[in-house]
Amino acid sequence: MNKQYSTDGRNPRAPIALMTCESGRPFASRVAEHLGSPLLPSREIWFACGEGKLEIEANVRGHDLYIFQNVAGLHRGHVQPKSNPPRKHFSD
Repeated sequence: MNKQYSTDGRNPRAPIALMTCESGRPFASRVAEHLGSPLLPSREIWFACGEGKLEIEANVRGHDLYIFQNVAGLHRGHVQPKSNPPRKHFSD
């Protein structure tokens, strides 16, 4: 992990920790390489109902954690259907 954190008060930022869901791995890998910070180990679990979770397999305490996820609607290589639009009375 990055060694940006300093306890003497000169650098108030915590070290950066990077992790990714599988769909964000290509972009996250390029960012990690550019920053010189490795991607943390994680495990992505998908349930039969279509929901998923990401388990962090490293200690991130004291770090600024950034998680990469593709938000373009891709899920395990498939395009997810668009959700129902909000009802008219919610858009007033």
